[in-house]
Amino acid sequence: MKDAEVNALVLSKATIKENQYQTVAGKRSTFTLVALVTLQKPVSSMSNISLSVRTLPFSYTRDGEEKTGSYNIEKTPKADVLIITTGNR
Repeated sequence: MKDAEVNALVLSKATIKENQYQTVAGKRSTFTLVALVTLQKPVSSMSNISLSVRTLPFSYTRDGEEKTGSYNIEKTPKADVLIITTGNR
């Protein structure tokens, strides 16, 4: 949305190391994304507002080398189903 300011925070019970959440390969952790959207102009209907997340970046260490990647998120025709793929870099 034009003229909107978005601030976000990720919450988890995962261990924090070097200012990043850390999880071990093969172990599942839960991360909650909280977004606060500030609109510059009033809106007439809340149904006109949505927040879209297209990628989630991450980093990992393999063989002592830090690497980065991202999860790419796509909507499906079913409202409650997302397709998540990995785009490693």
